[in-house]
Amino acid sequence: MMNIDKDTEKDKRKQKKKRIIFGIGFKSSVLVLLCVALSFGAALLASVAAHTFIALSANVYGDRMLGRTLAITIDQDTATRIYEEGAKIFYGMTEEERSDPTSSAYLSRFTNLKDEDYLTLQAQLKRLAETNNLKWIDLRLFDAEGDRFIYLVDSESRSDQKYSTGYWQYADEAGTTFMTEDTNLENEESSFNNDNEDDDVVDKTIMMTLTGSMFDQKIFCTLAPFYDLDSGELIGYIGIGEAATLITSDVWAFMVFYFFLAAVFALIVLLISRRFFRSLIIKPIRNLTKAARDYADISDKMHSDPVFANVKIRSHDELRVLADSMADMELDLASYMEDLTSLTAQQERILAELNVAESIQSSMLPESLVGYEGVHDFEITSYMKPAKEVGGDFYDYFVIDDDHIGLSIADVSGKGVPAALFMAISKTLLKNATMEDDSPASIVEHVNRQLCENNPEMMFVTVWFGIYTVSTHTLVYVNAGHEYPAWYHADSGSYELITEEHDPVLGFQPDFSFSEHTITLGEGDRFFLYTDGIAEATSINDELYGTERMIESLDRARGYAGRDLFAAVINDIDTFVSGAEQFDDMTMLLFERVTG
Repeated sequence: MMNIDKDTEKDKRKQKKKRIIFGIGFKSSVLVLLCVALSFGAALLASVAAHTFIALSANVYGDRMLGRTLAITIDQDTATRIYEEGAKIFYGMTEEERSDPTSSAYLSRFTNLKDEDYLTLQAQLKRLAETNNLKWIDLRLFDAEGDRFIYLVDSESRSDQKYSTGYWQYADEAGTTFMTEDTNLENEESSFNNDNEDDDVVDKTIMMTLTGSMFDQKIFCTLAPFYDLDSGELIGYIGIGEAATLITSDVWAFMVFYFFLAAVFALIVLLISRRFFRSLIIKPIRNLTKAARDYADISDKMHSDPVFANVKIRSHDELRVLADSMADMELDLASYMEDLTSLTAQQERILAELNVAESIQSSMLPESLVGYEGVHDFEITSYMKPAKEVGGDFYDYFVIDDDHIGLSIADVSGKGVPAALFMAISKTLLKNATMEDDSPASIVEHVNRQLCENNPEMMFVTVWFGIYTVSTHTLVYVNAGHEYPAWYHADSGSYELITEEHDPVLGFQPDFSFSEHTITLGEGDRFFLYTDGIAEATSINDELYGTERMIESLDRARGYAGRDLFAAVINDIDTFVSGAEQFDDMTMLLFERVTG
């Protein structure tokens, strides 16, 4: 079932690979087109701004020069008279009298200016405005003290009082921008002072540009100076009004032409870049993609011919490095598969051997007291759970004669196969020595000397070994570096941890001596033996289970006997460790004197 699911998922991935909707070519084309569009858009905005500024500057200069030309073209005597008489009328009034530029009382003061010559000049200005495609031409004074313009003659007739003869307007209300010195005309001799012999007279005028809304049109206005014929002094200005649409229409024409050129150029760049991307990037990536698909479809990758080594990448760039890296990865993967296959076979062989070793080790541990024909006033129960396939812990109980039973529990240093081999040797030596001697201390000393004779790895074993005499109910034992045993007293109903002094472990020094301890078991008493895997069980918080918790668990389970007692202890340990991994072998041995 699992293989069918994997094949189904693989087929789905293949279908997804074939349905490429937005490939690299499409994405790269869109990216190039976007970059080109943004670049040309920015360039277009900059060019339009520059073109507008240039056109505006050109119109300012052109209109100013046109105004200077008109100053010569129009009837200069009439214009000069109107400037002088208008100034005399305006400055002849008090500020209160001229406070309202639209009042009839104020404007009536300028009625005398509108004689026949005035109307003739106005008609001439109108013809000149129409001839030069201007919105208007006007004559105006500038009151520097009041910062305002006084309109005298306007080529365009108005229905309202605004801009009529005598009407004045503050310069800032008209949206004006002043240049206090016309740098373009600096050091240029005035064309109005032909009779002036002073060559140092230069044009130091105020030039104004106005952009604003007038009659729903954008208006651009430039002022040119008008000089007195006799004195050559500046007496007024000629205003040139021009519709801004003349400039903007030119800008729009420029934008259309520029956009057309940009579109053509963008198309050329797109075609060239697409061809460049296709040959330099897209084609190599597609070749690598095809090679990856072919490699994924190979069932026997370990014995197949190389795939990525045949991918042709002509460029010497990152794609070439990627192709070479994938070819190296293919070879490394094949080599890894071979090593993995060999290692897997080796591990399977080792696992099989470990299973056999586990079976052999389990067969070495007794399940019952075989061959005993004496009085059975005792029971022996054992438990062992290795941390690995084979362990270094062992226990043993065997018949010495009808009145004596041998008991042992031990823990070999280390884990795995070496510990299991050392365990088998220790167990065999201990049992054989018991058949030749009846003193636990002598037996342990003999075994220690034998273990030290050929122990280059300096392995050692902790041993608790005792002999139980059935007739006297006494237990004589030696504790060679092993865990403290627990003695259950039936009369008190509790366990006691026997903390006598340890003797040395076996396997270090051959001349160690060992001491014996003797206890007498009453009816119902129990003697609990264990290895450090019980007391040193560790929780997920790195906390040890400890002998105190073990004694408490034994006391709670005092109503249980044999395997039920072991199950209660193991359950308490599992609850404490909360799923933490077991790092050491767990072994327990319970010797119990039963009641008669």
